[in-house]
Amino acid sequence: MAMHQHGCCLLQRCLEHSGGAHRVNITMQIVDHAFSLALDPFGNYAIQYVLKKRSPIVNSRLVSQFSGYYITLSMQKFSSNVVEKCLECFEEEGQAGIVQELLSVPRFEELLQDQYANYVIKAALNHTQGYLRAELEAAILPHIALRNHPHCKRIFSIVLGKH
Repeated sequence: MAMHQHGCCLLQRCLEHSGGAHRVNITMQIVDHAFSLALDPFGNYAIQYVLKKRSPIVNSRLVSQFSGYYITLSMQKFSSNVVEKCLECFEEEGQAGIVQELLSVPRFEELLQDQYANYVIKAALNHTQGYLRAELEAAILPHIALRNHPHCKRIFSIVLGKH
């Protein structure tokens, strides 16, 4: 249902207007299918809707479902939006998992230049602080030669604007 344009809207309305066990049931069905929904043109909106509720239990389950796949999700059109929303809505521990996974890529500069992953990195810069933000900046700065690349301009404006 969440993978259909109108079904996704209807599902969100059901979540808005239901309560108790019904809301939990619908939410857990979405969470149980999170990976495939994240990749879908309409399903990704269902995941983002659930993320916006900032439920610690739900977000914890999403962290475990997406862990190990953040690179793949970041480089896809629809799921990159989900990863951006995760960075916005997760607590620091969940954010750290995403950032560490992004930084583990042997050729990090490919993520900087990717048409979708660059938005994820920008979101990571905007939503992290302290050591996470510092680690991200330390990984980005060696690639200063990319600062005029169309997908890198915003990232470097954030990083260099601080210095």
